[in-house]
Amino acid sequence: MRSSISLIFFVLQLFLTGCAIDKYKNYSASDTSGYYVENIVKEIHKNSGVNADMIENDKIIGSTRISLTIYSDGSIREIKTLTSSGNDQIDQDAINLIKKSAPFERFPHKVVVDYDVLEVIRTFVYGSSGNWYSY
Repeated sequence: MRSSISLIFFVLQLFLTGCAIDKYKNYSASDTSGYYVENIVKEIHKNSGVNADMIENDKIIGSTRISLTIYSDGSIREIKTLTSSGNDQIDQDAINLIKKSAPFERFPHKVVVDYDVLEVIRTFVYGSSGNWYSY
């Protein structure tokens, strides 16, 4: 019984420190960083709707290009607007979506070996229906 508790504690400790089984282990290093970035984008989309009512009510239309730099522990190093939409509401909403989604998961081992930080650049497009997407 004592060894079972020790094993459970060890596995829990590995999980909490980010050293658990690498879900990207079957991918190459370049594929792994691509999948990691894809997961960040999914996380941001999952948290969308922060200001959807404001956008739909005001029929705000436009796009903004944002740079997000992430440390290997998943925390945000920097967020900056590369190309403004010309509307502060759109620019700020895109930044708020990113902040609400942080912190992100730690870099996979294959990414940490090559990178201390990752920069993700996305264009957020807001349509007349109150919806948005990014590419």
